[in-house]
Amino acid sequence: ALQYAAKNAGINGVSNVSFFRGHLLHPLDTACAFDLIISNPPYIQSGEIKTLQEEIKDWEPLNALDGGHDGLDFYREIIPGAGNFLKDHGILMLELGAGQADDITSLLKSAGYSDIKLMDDYAGIKRIAQATWIN
Repeated sequence: ALQYAAKNAGINGVSNVSFFRGHLLHPLDTACAFDLIISNPPYIQSGEIKTLQEEIKDWEPLNALDGGHDGLDFYREIIPGAGNFLKDHGILMLELGAGQADDITSLLKSAGYSDIKLMDDYAGIKRIAQATWIN
């Protein structure tokens, strides 16, 4: 995934980006401060994986899909942790699973984020959450 991300950055002339390998925010140094953190974490409920389309469940790595029993395991780690790495007025953007917008909004509010916006995908599903971190 890192090779593809770096290749895409090069193709698109993006040079002010860093790529890290590791579990969520763990590879970051606490001295780091970012304007923007974007994540597309696994968000499928464990019990729903077997019902996914074959081209997804049979080809995607399980750890790229399985978000735990309610699909929110990774959000519970990312949302409170990202504030440690965002600059004042930094932005956290997250891809959401269908039907998760209310739960993610609650997690963001309880962690202290403000200016929470939800954006729809082309099917009208709340798919992106954007929130501002204010120190």
